[in-house]
Amino acid sequence: MAYENIQVSREGPIATLTVNRPKALNALNSATLRELLQAVREAAESSRALILTGAGDKAFVAGADISEMAPMTPWTAREFSELGHLLTAMLEDIPCATIAAVNGYALGGGLELAVACDMIYASENAKVGFPEVTLGITPGFGGTQRLVRLVGKLRAKEIIFTGVDGALPEGGGEDRHPRAARRRPREAPGGARLRHPAPGGEPPGGGDLRAALRHPGPRRGDARVPGKEARQVRGKVK
Repeated sequence: MAYENIQVSREGPIATLTVNRPKALNALNSATLRELLQAVREAAESSRALILTGAGDKAFVAGADISEMAPMTPWTAREFSELGHLLTAMLEDIPCATIAAVNGYALGGGLELAVACDMIYASENAKVGFPEVTLGITPGFGGTQRLVRLVGKLRAKEIIFTGVDGALPEGGGEDRHPRAARRRPREAPGGARLRHPAPGGEPPGGGDLRAALRHPGPRRGDARVPGKEARQVRGKVK
């Protein structure tokens, strides 16, 4: 299928989806969300890992396309938000590993896409935040719930209430995420579906967003298993 706003490439069992709207800092409009939904759906069953990134070095995804949102009615705004919810839920639930390769700005909906992935690798110039709150708009793709699970309630409140954006630490994102994608499939031989980590306990990074964004977050529907059993469950596959 031909796409106008994204690019799809494949290297063996690894699919890479690139949001390709660099002049708009890869902002998400309705057409882009629909194309991402279709591409993720197609890649889910035929890939062992999926990398999501943005074209250029300025932005991963700089949020929703304000030029499209400005004239929206309450009903069209709801439809737009539902598209984002469908996409982030799909990224969260598909059987293959999902990796966000964050280059530049990951703001608003861009940060929400990133935290829906299993892993995040960031470039030196990566910056994250929810600046839409300064416009009186709450994050609309489920990011408020996922961020709490990722960094803890107090740190998530600070980010959501203030819209603060910050630089992620140097991590060699461009070099590391392909290696991570290649490693992850070998952990589940024969196409087995991976179990996601059980929720609960101290969030990765102890509430530090920069540290936590480097760890897989808890997933919906996982049972909470304490102690040694939790470690055993995390290492198993379905």
